[in-house]
Amino acid sequence: MTETAAPLTTDHLTDKATMADLLDQMTVEQLHDLMDWCETRANASIRATILAELPRLLSEEGAALFRDGATDTESPALAVEFVTDPNYDDAVYWADTVYFHHADGTVTDVEFNGTKIGDLLTDYSALDFPVHGSHLFIDLVTGTFSDTYVLPK
Repeated sequence: MTETAAPLTTDHLTDKATMADLLDQMTVEQLHDLMDWCETRANASIRATILAELPRLLSEEGAALFRDGATDTESPALAVEFVTDPNYDDAVYWADTVYFHHADGTVTDVEFNGTKIGDLLTDYSALDFPVHGSHLFIDLVTGTFSDTYVLPK
């Protein structure tokens, strides 16, 4: 009777001792291909998390601003806007200041430096590569990302 090898699991693939023999058999080109594929998969996973988490967190924050009376309006936030921060030598990042656009046209700016939202913006910058002068909008009703936003009439 022939034995079949057990399928590799994530535990196998992340165990250095298990993978050492396989990796030692690979060429440099194959190792680079594997590294690129893993990085691409990791970035896709990070991007999906950001695209899901950021609108949700900002929607919750917008609702809290409205509920707590921390704005100059009684109108709910419908969208948020980010602008780039050119104050870094290595790249351009989405700034930690978020502009909440309310239904009545009022804009409330909130600083998110050192928060989960600020961290997500930094991570998104590393994947999105904004250029200086860019604007990014998230519609808080639909969760969609866009480089333009027009308030509904």
